Amino acid sequence: MAESVVAQYDSNYTMYIVSATGYSILLAWLYNSPHDITMIVIVAHTVSNVSYGVQAAPIDPA
Repeated sequence: MAESVVAQYDSNYTMYIVSATGYSILLAWLYNSPHDITMIVIVAHTVSNVSYGVQAAPIDPA
């Protein structure tokens, strides 16, 4: 049997949906801010991806 290659494979599905929805709302709020700086959204998404990778690395080094 093939091993999972997704970091969220063993996570709680309900909590994943809640957190993904909340994060989507946050990014939409940043994107629609009156300052109209798209780079803020790009940086926020990048920081999220990097922090998740740093958190998941000790759990699954692949």
